[in-house]
Amino acid sequence: MTLPKLSIAAKLYVIFALMAATTLALSVVAVQRARSHAALTDEFESANSGSLNVERVGGLVYAATADMRGIIYAADEASAAEYIKALQKVSDRIGIVIADWQGSVGNSDAAAYRKPRALPRSSGRKPRARGSRKTTPPWCATR
Repeated sequence: MTLPKLSIAAKLYVIFALMAATTLALSVVAVQRARSHAALTDEFESANSGSLNVERVGGLVYAATADMRGIIYAADEASAAEYIKALQKVSDRIGIVIADWQGSVGNSDAAAYRKPRALPRSSGRKPRARGSRKTTPPWCATR
């Protein structure tokens, strides 16, 4: 099989056409990879933001627990009032963090965050709660 004899100009046109086709194919691949990279970066940022919000809520729940213990162990109602105000502020801050968190959730997780739901209670907390009712501070028992 013999190859057709082409002029130098025709050979150059073929070479330039192949180079242009290769460049176009590589550009399409690069654009697709850039889009997938951007999508992965958005998912990573969403996950990072979610973990930061989990840590914020965890810290605020710890603060709320400390304030509740302050209320339980307060000697009188006046000293408990300070902890009650602090607990209300922490509760408001938890609401703000949760609202911000719901606004930053991606489309794939939006259905899970549309309606807040209560978490199931641990069986380990029920006996502790029953025991704490027996040790109510004296200033609460007078009501």
